[in-house]
Amino acid sequence: MSRSYRSSVVVVGICLALATMTLSPVVAGASGPATAAFADTATGSNTGGFEAVTGSEIESRQPQVSAAVAEERVVPTTIEIERLNGTDGVQFTYTFDLPDDTTLFDVESVSPDDGYSVVATTGFENSQQLSWDTETTAPSITVEHTLPNDTNGGMHRVDTPRIYGSIQRGDPPEDGHVDAVYNQPVGFHLDTSVRVSDEVRYVAGEVILGVYSTYTETADGKNITLFVPDRVDMAVSPEEAITVAAATDRTIDGDPHRDVYLFVLEGQFAAGGASGSTAVIHAGSPLEIYIHETAHINERATFGKKMAWFSEASATYYGSDFQAANGELRIKRAKLLERTDPDGRWPRGDHHNDSTLAEPNTWGHKTDYQKGSRLLFALDAKLREATDGEATIHDVMRRVNQYDERYGALTYTDFREIIVDLADEETASWLDPYVLTSQNPPQPNASAFGPPPKFADETTDLSGDASEAFEFAINLSPGEQPGPASVTLAIDAGETTVETVATDGNDDGRVAVRFQPYGPNGETVLEPADPADEVTVTEGTVAEPVVSESIRVDLLLADTSGSHRVSTMSIRLESTPTALGSTPADAPASTPESDPVSEFVSEVSSDLSTTNLVVGIPFALAALLVAIKGR
Repeated sequence: MSRSYRSSVVVVGICLALATMTLSPVVAGASGPATAAFADTATGSNTGGFEAVTGSEIESRQPQVSAAVAEERVVPTTIEIERLNGTDGVQFTYTFDLPDDTTLFDVESVSPDDGYSVVATTGFENSQQLSWDTETTAPSITVEHTLPNDTNGGMHRVDTPRIYGSIQRGDPPEDGHVDAVYNQPVGFHLDTSVRVSDEVRYVAGEVILGVYSTYTETADGKNITLFVPDRVDMAVSPEEAITVAAATDRTIDGDPHRDVYLFVLEGQFAAGGASGSTAVIHAGSPLEIYIHETAHINERATFGKKMAWFSEASATYYGSDFQAANGELRIKRAKLLERTDPDGRWPRGDHHNDSTLAEPNTWGHKTDYQKGSRLLFALDAKLREATDGEATIHDVMRRVNQYDERYGALTYTDFREIIVDLADEETASWLDPYVLTSQNPPQPNASAFGPPPKFADETTDLSGDASEAFEFAINLSPGEQPGPASVTLAIDAGETTVETVATDGNDDGRVAVRFQPYGPNGETVLEPADPADEVTVTEGTVAEPVVSESIRVDLLLADTSGSHRVSTMSIRLESTPTALGSTPADAPASTPESDPVSEFVSEVSSDLSTTNLVVGIPFALAALLVAIKGR
């Protein structure tokens, strides 16, 4: 038999065996069905350490009047608040505990807002002027308010009525300061305690009604609570929102004794506003707005004319350049590298170049937001440089928030003294022209915030075989200042790309990666060289080899602001597989004279399953006998 004929017979045998292998799953199925395991999938909200409740709590609060209010003018008052059953009304009952020596008590105004009306009184002679009858020891006023049709996603916020009037008391004390209240009618102040029904919640002078959930975190001994109406669609999760708000509070350290309340409003645009201990944020807002408004809430100082820019500048700098990490705010390093890139445009926002921060009459639209935040970014870098990282913008914010309001508004002279105290006179002198004139500060250097990550030993070029394992390390914190905990490696092999996040798992400031383009099973090996570290593929796949003659590895810093390329390493493969699944080019190849019969028997013995062998071997043996007979 000729060699070509023998080969043809072998091919026939192979085809019969392959046909048997194709049918074998059907045959195997006769002994029992093939099974596939599917994981149960459930969707839902897991708030973890967050508290999520409906607005049906009973809450009692007793706000204290300011220490600046004369004690003689304070009237202890109880407010009872309830939702009127079956109506859109809310009822407020004020009961006044008048001092024993009161001679006159007039209520001249009950909330200037529309929708409030006095419906009942006790102990007042005139329902129009509401003059006390001088006999009732605990006179009272009942006020009703009709809820508006605008439900804000199912949640109502109602201001507590504001009571204005006059009080006068009897004989003045014989010793000490004598307040005017003993000689003439003067304005009174209410020291209130509040009782609410089970459909009402009272916070910071407001009544909250309707259907909503709350999320609460604790920071520095105070609660930060987010109110989310049930029928609004937030651009971020409420868990993320409360996390960044708490991180902001911990980082800039405002008033430690005042609870914070954030209210989500209907509206898919990015906007918010803050007043006192509360802020409102529209549902379409990103996390930056939650940071911005919480920063405002933590402000305690008032600002003089030359410092009027600071309020929005600081809130904008925090909102745009920082993100939550490990319970505090950390600077977005990708954005930092972008803003300090010598090839990038600095400054951005040229329309503010003629504006002077200390002179509000020179400002354009949002000068304090944009030019002001840019200056604080440069000041942050300058402080870090001058103090070897000991002082930062956080220290500035703490000092500003601790400024004693009894000394009046914070002036630029006061602010300058803070900078001198944190750093030195040289740093304060550096700051002067950028506040007092229209000059822009020079572009900061990223190294002030800590050295950026880099490939260890300045490795930028490697070469070897595709099946070789390349190891390279990245220094995350090459200096004393802390750096990022992880970096992104973007591996580009021509038609195949992979992104992976390498994380420092043991806080040694270094992560090592083992990269084998063509692994032992034809896949790519991408793993940590140090078992304490982590390497996680985030884009692409390593199930198949990632190979080309030249492979580029980009070292990226990525965060919520995007990514920035720090450096690039190239790997040149001296030999690569010629086709997917083949061995590298320098691996031993089969000889041209190899026997196809032997190859076939070898393949059958290694590839067929037990079931396939039972059915397929007779076909294979028949082909083998025909081939041998023809030799």
